[in-house]
Amino acid sequence: CLIKNKDTDQTHFCLGVRGYNFSHPKRFTLEILGLILGGMMSSRLFIKIREELSLAYYVRTIVSSDPDTGFLVTQAGVDNTRVEKAITAVLNEYKKMAKTKISGQELKKAKDHFKGKMTLLFEASDAQASFYGAQELLEKKILTTEQIYAKINKVSVNDILKVSKDIFKPEKLNLALIGPFKDKEKFKKILKI
Repeated sequence: CLIKNKDTDQTHFCLGVRGYNFSHPKRFTLEILGLILGGMMSSRLFIKIREELSLAYYVRTIVSSDPDTGFLVTQAGVDNTRVEKAITAVLNEYKKMAKTKISGQELKKAKDHFKGKMTLLFEASDAQASFYGAQELLEKKILTTEQIYAKINKVSVNDILKVSKDIFKPEKLNLALIGPFKDKEKFKKILKI
């Protein structure tokens, strides 16, 4: 738990877990999980935290995979008086992901979003060069978009549940926030899912 005490109008926090590296077989499952949680405007956290509870000015979940490690992190900007409630709401969604299967419709929507985003990205030739160059440099193995889409298509509801159970554990949670706070202990207590 990292707290940067700063007099701000709103608190910005990152709540995340260690994920999978670039070559891990569950990497694409984690990508889809991130989209379902907070990677789209129809994602669980966007709807729950921003629309239903009106707790955040912004909320998003991103997934990153590097050669030796990876992570999933949810970021949000919230009113200083509602930080604990927002963090708890994110944790509740993490818990739901680890306990209950998502719907097939939710999975399809995330897969379609992933493929659509990738298709748009590939309209720029420099993005294609970066994509293939990074794979060659980092993995010495290049996956085509068709191969990646095939991996995405194989992600199942059960795969999402297994990965969620693997990553959403209290000992894997990390929190960093910037706001008018000094007491780490109250945030450490919240993290004990």
